[in-house]
Amino acid sequence: MYKLEVNGELHIVYKDDFPTLVEEYMGGEAARIVEELVKESNYNEHKLNSDLVYYESQLNDYQYWAIDIQDLVDELLKYLNEANRVNRNKIRSYINRIGALTDQIL
Repeated sequence: MYKLEVNGELHIVYKDDFPTLVEEYMGGEAARIVEELVKESNYNEHKLNSDLVYYESQLNDYQYWAIDIQDLVDELLKYLNEANRVNRNKIRSYINRIGALTDQIL
């Protein structure tokens, strides 16, 4: 909402009301230009909001993947610290699982 003073009159308008106000005081051609600018602004605002929602979703996915990788690393480190003898196949399995998660991220 905007407060505008035009020719000594106070107008309270919303973004979509500008073309009407411009037409009243400046004519139809100016109103069409403002209308196009308002449409472009609405499109850009919608696109920005859509992009932000998408990026936020991606960040959440990355967070879950990072937690999964950290859990696997913790399991592997615990295994290495507690095992008297290490099983190479078990280590390979942990590394493959970590690799599969990183493939999903990249």
